[in-house]
Amino acid sequence: MIANCYIIFMFIIITVILIICNYNKSSNNNIRTSRSGPNLKDDISNLQIIFLKMTKCVFCIRQEQFLKDQNLLESFKTIDIENDEGRNIAKQYSVTGFPTFISEKTGKKTSGFTTSVPQLIEKLS
Repeated sequence: MIANCYIIFMFIIITVILIICNYNKSSNNNIRTSRSGPNLKDDISNLQIIFLKMTKCVFCIRQEQFLKDQNLLESFKTIDIENDEGRNIAKQYSVTGFPTFISEKTGKKTSGFTTSVPQLIEKLS
């Protein structure tokens, strides 16, 4: 009898934990996608954000694919470091890591892979 109560109690606890985890997961997704579409593209264009990348950089490749999947890549000015324009921009902004995002409007920069474009915009504003 006590063993059956213990099993039922553990089942209820595990169910509650799964419900809470699923709720948090869906809440995070809503936060990430709550600011999208034309407003997000407008913000990127207004800040004149450069996406500076290297051809063989794994994180740059993943970042580019993520931006494509979000239908945002065309809003960025994408420049490869392996050409003269890219090298000049990297030198001008003292870029040391990739991928790097630079706002031509504010002069701010940030490096590293990101899955939150709204946070990226906030950093560069």
